[in-house]
Amino acid sequence: MISETSELLNIIKEKTTETPSKTLEIITSGKVDVNLRSSKSETYLHFIAHAYSGDADEAILVPVVFQLSNSGIDMASADADGNTALHVAAKQAGARKLLRALIMIGVDPLQQNQSGHTALQLAKSFPDNAAILTQFSPGLWNAILKNNTGQLNRLMDSWCKINTSKYGQTLIKMAQTSAYTEILDQVNEREKTVEFVHYALAGDRAKLRPFFKMSSVNVNTQTTGYIDGGSGDFITLPLVGEAAMLGLASIVRKLVRKGAHIDVTVRNVPLFLYVMQNTKNNNPFYETLDVILDTTDFKKKNIRKHTYAVLDAAYDRKLPIPTLQIMSANGLDLFALDDDGHFLRDRIMIRYATGSPARLTSELTYLDRILVDMAKNGCLDLLQRFANNVFISAAIYSNSNKTCFSEVLKVYIRYIIFS
Repeated sequence: MISETSELLNIIKEKTTETPSKTLEIITSGKVDVNLRSSKSETYLHFIAHAYSGDADEAILVPVVFQLSNSGIDMASADADGNTALHVAAKQAGARKLLRALIMIGVDPLQQNQSGHTALQLAKSFPDNAAILTQFSPGLWNAILKNNTGQLNRLMDSWCKINTSKYGQTLIKMAQTSAYTEILDQVNEREKTVEFVHYALAGDRAKLRPFFKMSSVNVNTQTTGYIDGGSGDFITLPLVGEAAMLGLASIVRKLVRKGAHIDVTVRNVPLFLYVMQNTKNNNPFYETLDVILDTTDFKKKNIRKHTYAVLDAAYDRKLPIPTLQIMSANGLDLFALDDDGHFLRDRIMIRYATGSPARLTSELTYLDRILVDMAKNGCLDLLQRFANNVFISAAIYSNSNKTCFSEVLKVYIRYIIFS
């Protein structure tokens, strides 16, 4: 029985950036039975649904959903009221990305609770949740039962789980009874790639290894069912992109090494910029972003045209110095002028010109400190350009390739005085 002292349950409830790695260690160790239930017949999936509180929890709890699924949790399990985890999540505001994950692992969107309600019927007060449930209904299992190739393709394109069982029968076996050989062919063709995806989204590097040797596995597979955090639209996103959005740095690194393409466009911007604009400000995401940026050439024409947006996103996300150094080393011009002749510092001043002077000073100080700190680490040309762009002329000296700290400090102090 799942008790209040359950280690796995408490890690789920903690909801920290370390949650996915901690739960993966426990679940894959075999120390816990993933099909345990609470006194109210709730599973770990139910507890995740209760704990989920919006898109901010996506990177913390969605990988755990895939970990439990990959370890054999019964997706059809219902609590004492007949509610699956999907029913519980449907009634939670902001649970759209959790709902998607639950249907991807095989929770049936048409399953009814004891009151005869499906998850979609319970989501009527939450339009975003209802939109997800509508998009992913009737679920892969039911699409095959209905011999509906259109629904089948849409759901498989969204990486819905194929290697699953229900009522003692595998989905593959049921597909073999289909009147359409096309359905069986498509299921067989995509089975291993989808399984590969689910291990990747679980953050399980160990389980990924054998799949890289399979010719049937597509490392560059894309989903058509990713939910854009800003608009709520369904967009196309490659696996390496979704792994990045979950902050799974080790998975992104592995995928890139095995040939995953990162020079792709998502919503009219490069993948790295989409990730930069939409992820959280914490170490797992910074580390993941570094992996992608490390192989990004900012001098390429198709990337260079997004320079202003990249600089604005880097500032908005308050990216750390090591990340900015990677970008600068790979050709990003930190002092690029936009079409109005403004560089980043000017745009910040314009943005906050009518607000609090203290806020403006704070925002400018962050940027200036970044530039000076980078210069102190040896970027002499950067410091010279910094001085020039704030209308201060200064001679920059070096001694044995080491920045003269006193000169850096003088430039910074002179800038503070005269700005």
